[in-house]
Amino acid sequence: ENYRKAAAAQIKTVNPDATEDEIEDAISSGQAERIFQQKTVERREQAKLAYSYVQNKHREIIKIEKSLMELHQLFVDMASLVQEQSEMISNIEHNVQSSKAHTQEAVKELRTANRYHRKFCM
Repeated sequence: ENYRKAAAAQIKTVNPDATEDEIEDAISSGQAERIFQQKTVERREQAKLAYSYVQNKHREIIKIEKSLMELHQLFVDMASLVQEQSEMISNIEHNVQSSKAHTQEAVKELRTANRYHRKFCM
């Protein structure tokens, strides 16, 4: 009787949908232990496959995380370069404006010199 209860519990553990008739057939044919072992091995294999799948996904997520960190660093570097370039462009713009003003002043001075040259040398 204890064997029947233990065997029925084992069968229900590995096959919760088993009917009373299926459980009785397995016990009376002496297949209860084999069914339990077979189902246990099948579940162990399924668990191994699931674990392997989860490990692979974890590795892929780690790769994605690393790629995102590298991408973040690229954006940080780019922002730094843009800031540096902005300062240089501002300096260049200032120098161009200054050169323009000096050139305009030089043109005025040359015109004045040209007028004096014509007036006194001719």
